[in-house]
Amino acid sequence: MYSQSAVSKGLALLFAGQIIGLFTIIPFISGILSLVSFIVTIIGFYALSKVNHDYNNAFALVIANLVIGILMLIFSSGFLNDVLSIVSTIIDFLVVYLVCNTTAGYLSGVNERLVSRAGFIWRMYLICMIVILACTVLAMIPFMYLIAGVIIVITAIVQLVSSILYIMFLYQSQKALA
Repeated sequence: MYSQSAVSKGLALLFAGQIIGLFTIIPFISGILSLVSFIVTIIGFYALSKVNHDYNNAFALVIANLVIGILMLIFSSGFLNDVLSIVSTIIDFLVVYLVCNTTAGYLSGVNERLVSRAGFIWRMYLICMIVILACTVLAMIPFMYLIAGVIIVITAIVQLVSSILYIMFLYQSQKALA
């Protein structure tokens, strides 16, 4: 089926973009790798946007998050930056949700284990998003930022695991749909 093949190719690009993004911790080339990762991811979302409306929505959200990221550079501190950070966190979740749910639709009847994993991944992202948003608000209260900081560290670990599962999901999904 054309759609499954197109989805597989788009997911492969998303996977590649995520993997390249892992190497942005390397000094001196992190900026270049970030740009390459973003471009590959955008191409993947563009390809997917041609296949399904929900992938198109995810593509639009990624572009919106780029604009928000630029605004966050302009307003590097203060209340507006905090609001933009909250919006960016919500958009990040929505992108993962749309990718997982839409991909699960294509995987239904092909690989039920991956369909189940898709739901688990977006729920983990949802929980992390809620905790991060709560801690962002909590950190604004004097003396509560220490508690928020501890919770954020724990949430960051959970989010790292979620990200690894998401990357594995992208890889396995594109293989299952190839």
